[in-house]
Amino acid sequence: MSVTCRAKINLCLHVVGKRPDGFHQLQSLVTFAQFGDELSIVDQTHTGGGDELQIDGEFASLLANDKTNLVIGALDAFRKRWPKALTDNLALRLTKNLPIASGIGGGSANAASLLKLASEISSKKIDPEQLQNLAANIGSDVPVCLLERPAIMAGRGEDIKPLKNFPTLFAVLVNPGITVSTREIFANLDQVKNGPLPDISEKFSMEELVNWLHRSRNDLDQAAKKKVPEIARIIAEFQANPNCLFARMSGSGATVFALFNHMEKAEQGAEIINKKWPEYWVKPTILMGSG
Repeated sequence: MSVTCRAKINLCLHVVGKRPDGFHQLQSLVTFAQFGDELSIVDQTHTGGGDELQIDGEFASLLANDKTNLVIGALDAFRKRWPKALTDNLALRLTKNLPIASGIGGGSANAASLLKLASEISSKKIDPEQLQNLAANIGSDVPVCLLERPAIMAGRGEDIKPLKNFPTLFAVLVNPGITVSTREIFANLDQVKNGPLPDISEKFSMEELVNWLHRSRNDLDQAAKKKVPEIARIIAEFQANPNCLFARMSGSGATVFALFNHMEKAEQGAEIINKKWPEYWVKPTILMGSG
């Protein structure tokens, strides 16, 4: 049994205030790529002592398999919330295809995928609302990764409004191979009270979405570019491509996304980046619509 832990793409991210609990008040339009990590349950009754997480894939060497890993953290949280719902010795495998600390929600998607798998094999019926509450306790982005649909996120991330008529998008994701600390980026913001998202239509075309994105922002952009100048260079390279409709940093970086009209154009755009920076991680992919 396995699931894809899809990359979460923040098409925009507005920081509109700071909460009494110390977290920032956010508004963001989020969607998900078809591509991501893979999480599997290998064995529900393996003979080892306790749960086991094996990690392979392109970025496996950068990730620990102890309690600092959100997969293990989510499994522990699920067991505490629903004792005896799972067998004692689960063997899991995480194939890490997404860059670490890259602004596309890899760890949160891993945690959400664990909750999905645990719910499926649970001996107890798991209430979806209670599972969402548990997800929010694990991390700010875990609830929307559990939903895994285009949505507007607000608050700390717990206020989620799914979008019903969101178009499928063709994209290229690029990461320069530099990890970024989300906490550090937020700590270096010049301003924490900015304007809200523009009003968004219930139904819109690709062209209307791109026009809307031009009126939105990523308020983490400048702080991230100061730390990782490569972000600005990648965006500029995409903007010089006449086939690119829009390019921006996702989340706190350093991954950049670029949108195209067709998958063929996205693949051609990816090839241009690959030739210029062969050491970068480059992935043409589809960003899923609401259908």
